[in-house]
Amino acid sequence: MRSLRRTLAVRFSITVFFALLLIALWAYLGAQRILRSELDRGLAAAAELEADVLAAGHAIPRHTAPPDFDAFVSSVNRFIAVRDPDGAVLGTNTPLAADLPVDIASVQQARLGSRVWTTEKWNGIRIRSIYTTPGHGNDTGNVIQVSASLTPLRAANLEILFLMLGTVLLGTVATSIGAAWIAGSATLPVLEITEQAQGIQAST
Repeated sequence: MRSLRRTLAVRFSITVFFALLLIALWAYLGAQRILRSELDRGLAAAAELEADVLAAGHAIPRHTAPPDFDAFVSSVNRFIAVRDPDGAVLGTNTPLAADLPVDIASVQQARLGSRVWTTEKWNGIRIRSIYTTPGHGNDTGNVIQVSASLTPLRAANLEILFLMLGTVLLGTVATSIGAAWIAGSATLPVLEITEQAQGIQAST
């Protein structure tokens, strides 16, 4: 009878574990999409702001903090470069952006009025970039590139993943305890009947 209770509890716990795991995976993938979408919106907004600055005849504001890469990514994480039609850098918001990788095909597409997104490697890290034109009657053919390191996004994704897995494990443990109690309650009448039957057999 104990074997039956244990079997019921284990099977129920395994079922709940996989159900929670699938739910957690679905939620994790959804969180990834939302975070990437929010990053793209932030890059697009930064590009629009810089386009307005350039259209007004001003230069890109320079970031005045010391050019420490990790500190810049942590506090700002927006690398901005204005490029000529050939992709050469005309101005940046920080000296760190002077060697941003450029995709010439994206520059050409952006000159035609398209917003172009790329994901590429830069100094051993992955970055997300948007290419767009200053617009507002701009006829220079220049292109704005706004990029962000994907390192903070990856860190956020890992944190969410660990939280999800922790939730699955805690939920499974709690379910195992509850399943053991429920299995014991469910098999108790059968156990009592079995014991009574054994008592009757012993007395005859």
